[in-house]
Amino acid sequence: MNLLPNVLAKQTALDHGVQEVVLHREGTVTECSASNLMIVKDQVLYTHPANHLILHGITRAVVLRIAHALQIPVKEEAFTTEQLLYADEAFITGTTVEITPILQVDGLSIGTGAPGPTTQKLQTEFERTFLN
Repeated sequence: MNLLPNVLAKQTALDHGVQEVVLHREGTVTECSASNLMIVKDQVLYTHPANHLILHGITRAVVLRIAHALQIPVKEEAFTTEQLLYADEAFITGTTVEITPILQVDGLSIGTGAPGPTTQKLQTEFERTFLN
């Protein structure tokens, strides 16, 4: 698998003072350049299905397992860039970023512009389980 486009996208993001780039296909969010992306809308966690369009991510799988344990409803279905902008919460997952809230996309606040309660619950449980 050739990840050069992801590496170049990540470097471009860093050159412009942002941490990550959201990748999409014709408006359907797939993943980020070096992480997976999840959103929360109406207390339901959404993530792109684990198929040939994304790298599945170990941390992604762990977060989904934690969500199920916390009885957070999960839908593994595609969502659009517009749904991302109107999400209540959004965060990325990955080995180096663990669970990192997304506060803005293209200068627009996601939800309240602060880490949301679902993201915080997942972060707390992730840290309790894997970092202690």
